Amino acid sequence: MDRRALLAAGLAALAGCLPLRGEPATPGRNVNHPQMLADVAWLPDESAYRVRMLAGNRFTPENTRSVRVVVETDRYRELSWVGGASPAQSFPLDVGDELLVPVGSRGDVRVVWTGPDGDRSVSLEHHEDGARPSMPGDDRTPTSVPTASGGTT
Repeated sequence: MDRRALLAAGLAALAGCLPLRGEPATPGRNVNHPQMLADVAWLPDESAYRVRMLAGNRFTPENTRSVRVVVETDRYRELSWVGGASPAQSFPLDVGDELLVPVGSRGDVRVVWTGPDGDRSVSLEHHEDGARPSMPGDDRTPTSVPTASGGTT
């Protein structure tokens, strides 16, 4: 078999294995809403969370009805960042903007976007609180460390 025929046969075989179009995006990646990356920090001296927009789209009245911060504790605390009732700041919401959310206790924090028509909403950012109740003995620190010879230091 000459090289051209072998090459043509190989390319034809490969062409059958290659997709003609890309795979459809998973629902989480098929995005029809603005994106946001936020930093969420607990400020114990103020009993508050600081939420700072690090990256993402600019939120304007054209693409957003509201962006809210919701803290899930024993009672929900919700604060409108932009849009909605009594917003903390006016549009636009952009990279570098931050919001202080006073709360009575720590909890999970979500940044929730609502579309301009109010017909859909999505959680743009979710921060799980790291302050979970500890199990008995979790706060113990070893007072002695075993050595290879079987003794302690």
